[in-house]
Amino acid sequence: MPRGWPPLELREVEAILRALGLSRTHHEGGHAFWKGTRHGRPCKVTVDAKCAPFSVDLLQSMCKQANSNRTEFYGATPGTAAKIDKGKKKATDE
Repeated sequence: MPRGWPPLELREVEAILRALGLSRTHHEGGHAFWKGTRHGRPCKVTVDAKCAPFSVDLLQSMCKQANSNRTEFYGATPGTAAKIDKGKKKATDE
C-alpha cells in the first residue's frame, strides 16, 4: 500500500465520516450509505463493510465521494491523523 494511504478499518472510516459531518442514512445489502454536505456540495459516501480493511482504491473513492482530500480525510480523527504522521516520520527517517 502506498505510504500516503495507510489501511483503515471500518470503525476508523465511520469515525472519519462522522467527524466530517456526514450521517449514516441507510443500509442496502452489505453497503452503508452516508450523506451530508461538504464545502457547500452534497455528498453521498458508500461504505462496503465486507471490504475492510479498505484498499487504496476504496479509500480514494470514499475521499472523492466525501468531497475531501487525503489530508483532510485522515486528519478528521486523531487516530487516523497519527497514521499519516507516522508514515511521514518513517519516510524522513529512511
